[in-house]
Amino acid sequence: MENVDHTTGVIKTLENGGAEEVEMLLGSSFQLRRSGVIRPGIMVLKSGCSDKDTALYNHMVKEGGHDWDDIERSLGNDKNGKSKLVPKNVDYFTIHPKDCINPADAETIHRLYAAPDGKLRSFPVWFPVNEWWNIIPHSLRCFGSEQGLKYKGVIRDGRMICEHRSRETKNVKRTFRSDTWVERPCNPEECSEYQSGACKFGGAINFYIPGIKGLGIWTIPTTSIYSLISIKSALELVLNMPGGRVAGLFDGKPIFKIRKVLATRYRREPDGTKKRTQQWEITLDSDIDLAEIAASLETPRALARGEKAAALLEGKNTPEKPSDKSGVVLTEPRKTEIPSKASHAEKEKMPDMQAGIKEGEKGGSLPGPTAIDSQSDAAKEQKEPCVPGSVEAIGEPQKNAIRKVALKRGIEKADIEKLITGLNGHDEAGKLIMRIQKGEHIAALETLR
Repeated sequence: MENVDHTTGVIKTLENGGAEEVEMLLGSSFQLRRSGVIRPGIMVLKSGCSDKDTALYNHMVKEGGHDWDDIERSLGNDKNGKSKLVPKNVDYFTIHPKDCINPADAETIHRLYAAPDGKLRSFPVWFPVNEWWNIIPHSLRCFGSEQGLKYKGVIRDGRMICEHRSRETKNVKRTFRSDTWVERPCNPEECSEYQSGACKFGGAINFYIPGIKGLGIWTIPTTSIYSLISIKSALELVLNMPGGRVAGLFDGKPIFKIRKVLATRYRREPDGTKKRTQQWEITLDSDIDLAEIAASLETPRALARGEKAAALLEGKNTPEKPSDKSGVVLTEPRKTEIPSKASHAEKEKMPDMQAGIKEGEKGGSLPGPTAIDSQSDAAKEQKEPCVPGSVEAIGEPQKNAIRKVALKRGIEKADIEKLITGLNGHDEAGKLIMRIQKGEHIAALETLR
């Protein structure tokens, strides 16, 4: 049974339309087109190949225009029926026109980002999503020479599961997808495929490249767990900042660039000893000052917190501005323009329409005239005149604001109600919210009461 290397297996699977099987960006329910594959290294001849093989290999590499699949086919298989080429880790990436949906993209990437010697060692990238597991999907996996992915290991409910294609050919029900996958426990220590080296750890890095047109995603396959750990750590560093995000651009420029670094690792030998080695690993870096990124992420959050605190101190119940999953406050919804030819009556109605649009964008349905007219109870409530020297009791809107902020900080519901009980006026409510946002311990917060 012939097995193929990880990079070739990923490419074959993608070419056969099995993007979901290597867990491409955004999962199996939403597949982005592929623009191309950038290989993490090169292929070289195995030791023991003939002089004829060496001459053919050198000629095809020097001639250019051939990808590794072309060279592999020209060389043929060795006496064991396997490829005469093996992957080699180098300090640069390789991209061939045949690995791209648009072959001209390979030349464009080299023209934009290659080093003076023509090697592609570093280039900027940006991501369309914030979830690191969608950017660097990975698993244990085994590829076959024809059908692509044969086995894939996944984590489900804290257990390692091996999914494999069903070998059953009789009485198989027609399924929605073309292949039927069967589950079994994944135990690498007792798995013959893993012990023989056929099943290995592997993943992919998914990204867009500035200057390359199209909606398709670019992919770098890798079997280096150290590379994926390094990339995951870089992504989480930015994501863990207040309001952190990795999706999109920063001031119109990509935050990250992909490059290779020479790292020292220790490999355990079969006899139990450790051997020191050096290897080129893929990592994410940035040309942007991290302080600038932190400041840009914090500014909208600070403004939003200030607006909330001021509104609470004044006794107003202002709706929160919409934010994305990372907590970054989004810009105000675009206002509907009033056509110049609209009638006077239509223009009179426009403010109410704007209110309806804003309510709908918060997640609810667009309100009708009755809902627009009936604003929140707090807005319609007629407040009693405050007697000089007295303290105005906080209303339900302020209590709800405190509950929402406290729950986000992980404070138990019972403790929240204790904090709310006995608060005297909007001033104390505003101070409590600000102290909760600073992350003060529950014991310290109780001193406010």
